[in-house]
Amino acid sequence: METVMPPQALQEEFYLGLRQLEGIDFGRIERDYEAHLPDRLATLRERIDQLRSTGFVEVDGSRLRIAPTASPFPTKSSCSSSPDLAVQQRSSRPVIRTGN
Repeated sequence: METVMPPQALQEEFYLGLRQLEGIDFGRIERDYEAHLPDRLATLRERIDQLRSTGFVEVDGSRLRIAPTASPFPTKSSCSSSPDLAVQQRSSRPVIRTGN
């Protein structure tokens, strides 16, 4: 198993999570990383607000995802009208090691 430090783990959370239709649970990310990366989270919150104002991302409760109109991938509704299209979703969280 590879040891991943918090900055890299946070980056992986975004890369992997935003590829999924359901997006990421930003509330959980804040809880998991606040102690290790408070400055980076503050910067991310500002950037998310900017992307939200342009319509690139949307926030639903604590879930953050790429807006359907901004996504290059088919949405659930387009998949239901086209049975040949399948969107594969997988959940993968990096392991966070903080010491030792």
